[in-house]
Amino acid sequence: MKWDDLIRPWTSIAKGGAQSFRQLLSPPTTIFYPFEPAPLSPRWRGPLRLRGVMDGLEPPVTDAPPLEFNDLMNDLHDRQRIAPCQGGCPANVDARGQNALVAAGRYIEAYNVVRRRNILPAVLGYVCNNPCEDVCRRSYLDDPIAIRQLHRDCYEVYDREVRYPGHLQSLVCRDEHVAIVGAGPAGLAVGYDLVQMGYRVSIYDRERLPGGLLVTSVPLYRLDREVVAKEIRDLEEMGIEFKLGVEVGKDVTLDELRATHDAVVVAVGYSGGRTLPLPGSEAPGVWSALDFLYAYCMGKEPRVGPQVVTIGGGDVAADCSRSSLRCGATRSVIAMLETEEEMPGQPIEMDGAHEEGVEFMHRWGPDSIVVEDGKVAGIKLKKVISRFDESGRWDPRFSDETTMVPCDTVIFAVGQGLQIDFLGDRAWSSTRWVAPWSTRVPGTVECLAFSSPATWPPDRRP
Repeated sequence: MKWDDLIRPWTSIAKGGAQSFRQLLSPPTTIFYPFEPAPLSPRWRGPLRLRGVMDGLEPPVTDAPPLEFNDLMNDLHDRQRIAPCQGGCPANVDARGQNALVAAGRYIEAYNVVRRRNILPAVLGYVCNNPCEDVCRRSYLDDPIAIRQLHRDCYEVYDREVRYPGHLQSLVCRDEHVAIVGAGPAGLAVGYDLVQMGYRVSIYDRERLPGGLLVTSVPLYRLDREVVAKEIRDLEEMGIEFKLGVEVGKDVTLDELRATHDAVVVAVGYSGGRTLPLPGSEAPGVWSALDFLYAYCMGKEPRVGPQVVTIGGGDVAADCSRSSLRCGATRSVIAMLETEEEMPGQPIEMDGAHEEGVEFMHRWGPDSIVVEDGKVAGIKLKKVISRFDESGRWDPRFSDETTMVPCDTVIFAVGQGLQIDFLGDRAWSSTRWVAPWSTRVPGTVECLAFSSPATWPPDRRP
């Protein structure tokens, strides 16, 4: 054995000990690793590299004019070429194209891509329940891409860098004039598609503010009204005319609209509140969700008692319960048929309600409303055994177990209904509500409003 072999280990130990002692006496420092970037191919961007973003190719965007878009989507569906995020979106917003443009730093183009399919991109960024993220392929690796947040980011960049009065030009280039009844999201979407095709468009609404339920029923803490107003002003600059405070059927008849326009589109939406026909449901202090939220959002200061019970397990129930606390309630309870895992509401909304002190009662359904001295004194609930029958149809079953929850106000968040009395019997059809009138504008219909068969009268259901 050589002397070097004996000395080398002890020398290394001495050097290591000296280095450790030196570090022990020196002040703490932050060391960033690695000191030099690892050599990687310029085309390598990890296992989920976004094609067309980092490699010099143009970002992929799926788009077509309004009349051709459905055919394009059908073709892509038949060839199984639809991105899951776009296919999972009810409006088929090209989330993949938006993400690719954002990755390339082209936020303005990304905003316009979204607006081509949804006329209120910023609203998506605030209140959309993001079904696109539920099917995002990135979740196979870690977490889905934050598509909803990107909608909001694109809006903020567009608003800061592009939007100013008069930044858009009118798209109207034809003489035909179309009237739309309803200035909610459906009416705005129809109007936007029509002005893209060059038609003159006038939208009639009974409210003084356009936007429909977005401004009359979505609480202010969820959606800033100025955000909605800015995007609707963009639609005005594109050529849409708004006639607000005009109630069709009262201030102007449908026949008058038909006489002064080339076509009429009814897009009134589900703007009617619903309650359950329970004993005591007619007493003062019982609200439908939409009526309560309308009063709250429109500054009418709805009167609620110290204790409020909301029936329902969705986002609207969370909105009502949280809004009731802002109206002065000291205790807010949500009673629902579902378990905590089965709640249809978004986790972010339910978590927000939890954080604000809302109580949850799972697997309880309403039985009757307790009325004393002509006012609500409580609500009787019964225990839920099951919600569906053996065939999977909705058929709630209850046990004999009951409980009474003291309260002063009851809010039913159990669905919405159509308000189309001004159409009369001539609007009925077995598959959809269509007035059988001819039209003078090729490619459009005279009157159209969709509904769910569950809302039709029994003698009209298919």
